[in-house]
Amino acid sequence: MTNSLQSNRGVPPTLYERVAVQLRADPALTLLDLHNVAVRERLAVLPAVRHELQCWGFEQLDRGALLAPYRTLTQAVTGAVLRDEIVPLADGLFAESRHQGDIVVVFFGSPFEPKLAIVFREAITPAHAEVTAVAAKLGLMP
Repeated sequence: MTNSLQSNRGVPPTLYERVAVQLRADPALTLLDLHNVAVRERLAVLPAVRHELQCWGFEQLDRGALLAPYRTLTQAVTGAVLRDEIVPLADGLFAESRHQGDIVVVFFGSPFEPKLAIVFREAITPAHAEVTAVAAKLGLMP
């Protein structure tokens, strides 16, 4: 049964509906990457975040907690950043949106109004080098 499941695995076709974009911000921004476990651990010990985690029954601030539909939890995280409760200080967050699947978003708090410029833009195709390398490494290529 495992072999039949593995043979059905592949790169999701919806990946090829996306575009890879690299942006440059002026002035440069310092963003907290919520994919980083160490960043999430530093946030999880802050009183407001810890309180929300406990209220919603989460033992840690992981991807599941961040993408759960509990606005008070995500508001506690963004509020901690805006109040400079986490060191190093940051201009915003780099995280996934719970509203649009895997779309990555950046949150900026006032008074930040950076000018963003597209450095690189490329449609993701089946021939995209990074896609084929990762798919081959994960055994997703036929």
